[in-house]
Amino acid sequence: MYGAGTNTIAEILGCENDTARNVLAAFEVSFPQMFQWFRRVADDCRRTGYIQTLSGRRRYFAGIRNRASEEGRSEERAA
Repeated sequence: MYGAGTNTIAEILGCENDTARNVLAAFEVSFPQMFQWFRRVADDCRRTGYIQTLSGRRRYFAGIRNRASEEGRSEERAA
């Protein structure tokens, strides 16, 4: 479910998008620190162009700074 949007959640659960949107909102209310961490990782990645594992390995995301493009949105979800 990590990184899944409304459409993917609706597909997984076999429900309407409005129901999936409510499920996602309830999940965010239940686990606010997790969503804050997701946003912080994505913000850091946009700033630096990469994410780093605990062991120091870096994964670069060249297109993440362009949030308007599909590539940028896709890389943001991957980060």
